[in-house]
Amino acid sequence: MRELAKESFTVLSETRIKLALFHQAALDFESSEEIFQKVLEEAKGLNDKKIQAECLADLATLFLAKYEVGLEKGMRGEEEENDEEREDQVDEEELLKCVTHSIAFGEESLKICYGGDTPKESMNSVAARSANHAMGEAYMHLGETEKALPHFEQVLEISRKSKSEDLPEILLSCAKAYFGAAEGVLPEKDDLDDEAEEDLTEEQLKEKKQLQVKLVNQSLALFKENMEIAEADDVEGKSTSLAGFVSCYELLGETEKMIESQKQILEIDEQQEDPQSIIQSLAALADMLEEANKPEEAMANYKKALELAQKEDSEDLIDTLKEKIDELQANHKESLQPKKRRTKE
Repeated sequence: MRELAKESFTVLSETRIKLALFHQAALDFESSEEIFQKVLEEAKGLNDKKIQAECLADLATLFLAKYEVGLEKGMRGEEEENDEEREDQVDEEELLKCVTHSIAFGEESLKICYGGDTPKESMNSVAARSANHAMGEAYMHLGETEKALPHFEQVLEISRKSKSEDLPEILLSCAKAYFGAAEGVLPEKDDLDDEAEEDLTEEQLKEKKQLQVKLVNQSLALFKENMEIAEADDVEGKSTSLAGFVSCYELLGETEKMIESQKQILEIDEQQEDPQSIIQSLAALADMLEEANKPEEAMANYKKALELAQKEDSEDLIDTLKEKIDELQANHKESLQPKKRRTKE
């Protein structure tokens, strides 16, 4: 009789979980949490470990999403002039609780998935992957990269073993996490105050740089893996990977590879015939070429971007590009002067 009740509960719980996910997608987090908690309590009563692990992982993902939505809302609020008058101001303390809740639910889910009395397949289940992913992202938001990366490693391992359909998205997510960790290892020179820099010995700086390079290369490998498996029509995925290449090569100081990757982004934008994206890609390429001390190539790309911006009547972009061109001209007067033709004597 108990087994029959358990089977009926499993079918019903799947329907209710889908409903909870629907509420979550609509940003109705309260209704979604209420459904997950109810299913979780019933699963505990029937000792259904599988449903318990899934609900806990879903709750971890829910609180992560709640945090990220709140964070985005807070960032938008900072941009508004009359922020003090806004009724939907974000409570930072409450927002931070969402991250800690996400980690706590994730840990509970993983205890079940990796528990001794749980079937081995639970270690590679959707619940285990979801819990690890939520915890990895949550720790990244807290700036605790050392705790985050092992969870992303688990996500990759599970996704590859199960040949998940969303492996490309997982690769991109993990690649971004490794890159974020690399950036955090050794901040930009401008971000280091004198005291912090003095506290680091030459040996410590060397070790940090080596760790940073290792993490960047791990990120780069995942971006490349995504490029290899991406569908031909997955334009967004390819563009994201190439943007990842640009960021990684910039951090590694490999300027030529960075420029080549940006040229590939430009090619994709041109194929998609998206004027705004083309303008931005041309301008970004021009910036890189200028930094690489290639002022003539930089000028050619700025002018292409300006010509297209004028056709699109994009006033803000036109003004910005004109300023860029004037600045480039001023910084490289000799290089950009028209070559005088030699006259025959």
